Amino acid sequence: MPTIKFSSINLYHFINYELKSVIPFYINNIYLSNHNRFNIIGEKGINLIIDGHRASSYIYLSETTYAKSKHGFNSVLTSLLKGKKIISAEQHAMDRILILNTNGDIRIIIQFIPGRFNFMIADKENIIMNQYSYIKDKSGNILYNIGDKFIFPEKKELKKYLSSEEKVFVEKNNIQAKELLEEKVKYIYSKANSYRILSFNEDDDYLYTKGSISECIKYIVIKDSENILEKDTESELNKLDKEIKGLEQKIHQMRNNEKLLKQIDDFSEMGETLKMHINELKGKENILLESVFDKEKMLNIPLNPALSPSENMKHYFNEANRKKGQMNANGIRLRAFLERIEFLKIQYNKIRNGEILIEPEGKRKKKKQEKRIGREFISPSGFKIIAGRNAKENDFITTKIASKNDLFFHAREKHGSHVILITEGKNIDKNDIIYAGSIAACYSDGKHSNLVAVQYTEARYVVKRKKSPPGTVYMMREKVIMVKPAKP
Repeated sequence: MPTIKFSSINLYHFINYELKSVIPFYINNIYLSNHNRFNIIGEKGINLIIDGHRASSYIYLSETTYAKSKHGFNSVLTSLLKGKKIISAEQHAMDRILILNTNGDIRIIIQFIPGRFNFMIADKENIIMNQYSYIKDKSGNILYNIGDKFIFPEKKELKKYLSSEEKVFVEKNNIQAKELLEEKVKYIYSKANSYRILSFNEDDDYLYTKGSISECIKYIVIKDSENILEKDTESELNKLDKEIKGLEQKIHQMRNNEKLLKQIDDFSEMGETLKMHINELKGKENILLESVFDKEKMLNIPLNPALSPSENMKHYFNEANRKKGQMNANGIRLRAFLERIEFLKIQYNKIRNGEILIEPEGKRKKKKQEKRIGREFISPSGFKIIAGRNAKENDFITTKIASKNDLFFHAREKHGSHVILITEGKNIDKNDIIYAGSIAACYSDGKHSNLVAVQYTEARYVVKRKKSPPGTVYMMREKVIMVKPAKP
């Protein structure tokens, strides 16, 4: 919202050169909008806008109005003023106080005071019937209350009502202050992030408009909206550019698969070497063997003495498959990132070329964000995996999200997440099962173990009994796999 320094001279020009020319008129509707804007809707397209922003109060005639807000004061305005006829307008002395008199012995008194604002409905004796006030005393209390008589400030000489710019102009040019009241041509200039409307121009940098107070204010409002739109557009372009660069960096990292390929080769080499020496592994924590791929290379292979020789061998083959699955998942993510970048670049160019207009941030409707349920992952073959973060989410994803053909995973005899592999009715690769199992192991009490036993079955065989605690289910026809917990 623009800050307009609305002076006593501005109010004088508005009342005498604009408002009086449309009076009398009936009030067809009167209400308060957001940001303390009063809309007086009159007959024959007469709309009087009183902007009661505390730092920037002003009044003007407008072809458009603002939307009615849900405010209790609106019922007061309707009951007291709707249907009344505004028969005259006056300015108290040369103060920033406007008085609108109606045919029902009711008057509207509006004070335009920098940093404060007051909209009062009073009777002909100036007894306040109701008010929308920001005027307070030094203790922070409302200065006037309903039932009080409004006391108008004492009249002063004209020069004391002038703004600082008007005082400088009058003294510099040695003219009478009343000469400013007669000049109808208006000039606008911006100073310290605010606007002034003056009757004179001594600076080539002034914004110039040859018209009324209302035209000046509408010009400022439009210009301010354009500035906000320009800033919001540039901000949106910066966001898009930042996201594009972030995705390009991720793509660069994902395309560098040398480390991942070496890990696959290493695990495969150790698995094949153990396979050739299966009878030598029992009860050992590590073993030094000649590689089956390279006769001149010796491999020092760590073993888990708690596992059988075949289980130790399978562990290394599983790790190789898991890394292959990671490469496949990277390929899926890579395609998604490339598609996203292409979309973002199209949006960027359309905004830059003006094909898409960015709505000012203050006017954007806040979208209600959907609450995300659980942690989400993508399996090596591109299937969605959901893991619950607490007992309530475990129940929800198992009973509400999972379809009967989806796969359910849970660490065996340990507290942990319910994990659902969304199969979409398709056949699932072994690598997907191992990957989903590793997630269940990761988000369980066994996450620090080298290998974890994980049960899995189709969701149709998972039963939730009535009145059982949240997150408690029973599995049937389950299978067990030994997996290494995934890294969070």
